[in-house]
Amino acid sequence: MSIQVKCPNGHTLKVKNEFAGRQGLCPHCHARVQVPQSKKISDEDIVDMIGPPKPAEEMDVHQEARADGSGVSLVGSSIMRRRTKICVNCRSEILERYDVCPHCHMYFTDRLEINRRLTSACPKCGLEVDRHAKSCPACGSLVSA
Repeated sequence: MSIQVKCPNGHTLKVKNEFAGRQGLCPHCHARVQVPQSKKISDEDIVDMIGPPKPAEEMDVHQEARADGSGVSLVGSSIMRRRTKICVNCRSEILERYDVCPHCHMYFTDRLEINRRLTSACPKCGLEVDRHAKSCPACGSLVSA
């Protein structure tokens, strides 16, 4: 960090903390400048500046608590209902089935995407089966036509 000082002629100077309490010359007009001592700011001083925190009841929270009351859940959120995902490159919300982001054209190569492409769900029981399988090993129903 640096200390901001004004010389007697009005020039604004930035001085390193290591020169606190010393004198120097203004590089513009060569006037003598006294660099003030930097004072330490305590936690109480910071609280006095910004004020006390709001009670939890008054804070704006945009997420729903989980049923067990132990945090936040995405179940029932708009991103889960729409079957979307967030692009790690441009942070756009896109459909889950896209392999390439339509906004930044990033190709998704993470492990979850590769597994999603190689498996499909059984229409009857919902079990994930190999993409090339003809029937579900659990219920025997046809998976792909």
